[in-house]
Amino acid sequence: MSDGTDLKTAQAAKPKAYQVFRKLVGEVAVGITPLDGGKYGLKVNLTKAPEKGVQLPKQIEGVPVTVDVVGKIRKR
Repeated sequence: MSDGTDLKTAQAAKPKAYQVFRKLVGEVAVGITPLDGGKYGLKVNLTKAPEKGVQLPKQIEGVPVTVDVVGKIRKR
């Protein structure tokens, strides 16, 4: 897994991550999360755990991805 990337690269990868994860698991929310050393990654929140056998990407366009199952997604 990558150690992170700059903010601009993480922002550019968000739309692609949304498309990929939405196809794999349905409703998702994608954000940017700070990592160590001033680097950034993507944070993908899922409404439910993926079905058995579904492989979620660990990175999108070289940007590391953290996945969390949070239940109902609400806009803040």
